[in-house]
Amino acid sequence: KGTIAPMFGLMKRAERLAYCGSCKTIGAMYGQRARLLLNHDMVFLGELLMGEPEWGPAHRSFNCMAMPKEHPRALQYAATAAVVLAHFQIDDQIADSGRRRWKAAKRFFSPAYRKAAADLRASGFPLDEMAATLATQKARERRAVSLADVAEPTARATEMVFAHGEPELASIGRRFGYLVYVLDAWEDRARDAKSGDFSALLAFPDVDGKAEILAT
Repeated sequence: KGTIAPMFGLMKRAERLAYCGSCKTIGAMYGQRARLLLNHDMVFLGELLMGEPEWGPAHRSFNCMAMPKEHPRALQYAATAAVVLAHFQIDDQIADSGRRRWKAAKRFFSPAYRKAAADLRASGFPLDEMAATLATQKARERRAVSLADVAEPTARATEMVFAHGEPELASIGRRFGYLVYVLDAWEDRARDAKSGDFSALLAFPDVDGKAEILAT
């Protein structure tokens, strides 16, 4: 694990308008190929930040190629965060599998990531701090102290992303990040057992994964 979210996110029932608006904003800001990095969890963040919708005609259009020229601040941030977090997801896949397809994906999306990372830094987001936090994942998995400890990088990174969008969302972001991590471990537990990859729920068999998810 060790990622901020599964590739396409946890929130897979977003309203179409928010989903399409986020997708088009990514395309307009970072290029059409970057739309493949759309993350449902960042759509959810965009909805939380939006409040009353500010969608323009191009965001509303069902024409996928109609690109908006102006974007609500909430969607700009959600789009930027989605592209940056996808970079860390891809790096995690490279570290876990070493497969050439993930290395190719990193090269393919690197121009979008560089621009999004620059935008995020310019907004004052502590990107280096988040990267350092995520980089502790493997060491945490090796020592396997507790579920909370191995989930901490994801929980903390998500907290940082949500809080930068709106400080009042920090606690929601932290809980949401923890939920994403545990749910990902729950969904992948059989595959991880077969492959030998680290699984938090296999490392801590006394934890009732389903109960932990529902409680969170």
